[in-house]
Amino acid sequence: MRSLLERGLNAEAVELGIMDGLPGLEMLFKRFFSRAQTQRCQKHAKARACQRVRKAEREEFSKDVNKIFYGPNESAARNSFHEIKAKGGRLFPSALGILERDLDSLLTFFQFDATYWTVRRTTKPLERLHKEFKRRTRAMEVTGGELSTYYRGLAYVAQTMEYRWSFHPLSQWASVYTQNAA
Repeated sequence: MRSLLERGLNAEAVELGIMDGLPGLEMLFKRFFSRAQTQRCQKHAKARACQRVRKAEREEFSKDVNKIFYGPNESAARNSFHEIKAKGGRLFPSALGILERDLDSLLTFFQFDATYWTVRRTTKPLERLHKEFKRRTRAMEVTGGELSTYYRGLAYVAQTMEYRWSFHPLSQWASVYTQNAA
């Protein structure tokens, strides 16, 4: 994060950091970007909670969690959580504990324009890009160690992913990112 600031990122312009729940990451992020809010990755939180539910009940629990995450607004999402807690609080307390502990952070995206909710819920698109970088660079071991070939490969992967994202309903990516932060 220090490197981002040294390269010219305006810390005051950063509005949101999406975290996957690594211990200490949110605290570190807040130290560098004190004005920004944090959004807990819903996919990671849901996966952790579902691991604590019996397999036979996992699908129903997952659908109930979706009622929270895909509610029309924050109050409806919170009401859905309380309904789930009342319905299954004794059956899977540790799963609900995970959601309850991070509920505020899981619902931060509701404070932003509804147009951008889909891209502010999770870190999965970025993780997919990194996974694709790894997959492509493993196959490039025969390049003779030429750094330029490596960077060309990464640029190709990034351009391919950007092309795929261009078909997303939010294809105007410039409007997603804060202009001041870029």
